[in-house]
Amino acid sequence: MMKKTIVIFALLLGVLNFLWFPSQVIAFSNVIWPGPMPDDPIKIYVEDGSLTEINYFISSTGATSGIRYRTTFYYITLRDTAGNPIATFQFKPSLTAPPPGETIIDMYTVTAQDLLDAGFSESSLLMSNFKSISLSATIEIYNANTGDVLETFGDKSSTPTTIYPVIDQKAGSIGFGSKDIQDMKTRYASLDQFIPPPPPPPPPPPPNISEDISGHWTWYEYSGAYYERTWMTVTIPEPEVVKAGQGTSVIVTTYYENNNPSAWNGSRYSTGIRGVNIDGPLTDDWKAYKSFNTQATDDMVLVDTEVAYENYYEQTYQKTFVFVSPDGNVSTWTEYFYVGYNVPVVRQTWIIPYARFDSNGWTRHQTPPSDIDNRYVFGGLNRWYFGFDIPDNQQFDLKFSSHGGVTGRLGNVITQQITIMGSPYDDLVVRTVDPRNPFPGGVSPEWQGFEAFITDLTDWYYESEIRYQRKLEQWRNQKPLQLLSNFFYKIFFSNS
Repeated sequence: MMKKTIVIFALLLGVLNFLWFPSQVIAFSNVIWPGPMPDDPIKIYVEDGSLTEINYFISSTGATSGIRYRTTFYYITLRDTAGNPIATFQFKPSLTAPPPGETIIDMYTVTAQDLLDAGFSESSLLMSNFKSISLSATIEIYNANTGDVLETFGDKSSTPTTIYPVIDQKAGSIGFGSKDIQDMKTRYASLDQFIPPPPPPPPPPPPNISEDISGHWTWYEYSGAYYERTWMTVTIPEPEVVKAGQGTSVIVTTYYENNNPSAWNGSRYSTGIRGVNIDGPLTDDWKAYKSFNTQATDDMVLVDTEVAYENYYEQTYQKTFVFVSPDGNVSTWTEYFYVGYNVPVVRQTWIIPYARFDSNGWTRHQTPPSDIDNRYVFGGLNRWYFGFDIPDNQQFDLKFSSHGGVTGRLGNVITQQITIMGSPYDDLVVRTVDPRNPFPGGVSPEWQGFEAFITDLTDWYYESEIRYQRKLEQWRNQKPLQLLSNFFYKIFFSNS
């Protein structure tokens, strides 16, 4: 990813030769600027975190009196985040003075290659090696007729705070006007004029990132593509080891961003993640699953959406225009085009569909079941369930897949594995219960409201005992002759 940043300092410079050490001369190129002094007289270009080019403009006006000032040296100091000097570039003007009262403007260009040819190291041009730039100068006030130097002030350590009062006092007492005094002050840049440090490297993208072109842009002679991308995370199943007959829950989070401005309507993307599917086994009928590998695919349930912002493939383009009117007036302006700044990132949270159990088995729903009565209909949890008859150590995959984007091809797939171990039957305690008094020690909390499940079995439980008592009463009420008659009748005639 290529980034081009332009950092502008409003400094007026008289510069021809740069020197890392006074003996090193840097090559440059210059042209006569046809218009007035630009509002931004020095521009520093940075590409991929390294200083690549310096453009600066110089305004020179010929003197009209014998008492004049001149800049003998300029100093550009690179400073760290604490403001401490790292290195100082010293340079001196070598311009030919224009005729008295006449002003000319030169634009000078120093490239990274010029700096390297002069002996600079590549590391010295890295923006990561310095935080700010300060400008200072040494100025002489002299008598052009005699050559005598009347005053000297300023050095590489001078700052606006320390040097401005000196300029006002010394230049003012000699008779310089406000225009000349202001011109002297422009040789000193405030120490708080920082060059932004290079942005930290972006965090590594998730391993399952999916990206596609979402459009194209054209701006003057520049053109390029917009991009959309998505990625997804899936929590570890809870629980990861499941008992037969029980279920597990998983949360899926999807992320989507698109640096095409037309895709964002102010609150949401017109193109984004349209849905997430879960694919899993149907094991209620274990024999059928073993024979046919029965599977189900369901839509996950969207429960939350959040929006954050980040720079996504950020790029800045600029174009400077110069217009000369018929009467010779020159105007300049600069336009900028930005790609990939403050791009919305939509984060969505998805859960497994709501479970419902009735006499027909387990079904999955996008909303909580409204007919759960805890007697004939159960469920309500967001879980994927497994059959009661699955033996231990069986493993199953739950596959989660997202889909969406401009073309619909964007999406991710993540699979989580579940292991079956144990059964709810392992936790059952079997004991004999008298349905007429099933809770002699009081009803425990888990059975409150469900006592009828046991008490309604009273007649069934005691049916054999009641029938025996009735037969016994019949025998007791019959005479001996009748009992013998019935006995022989059953022996000789009941099977005939």
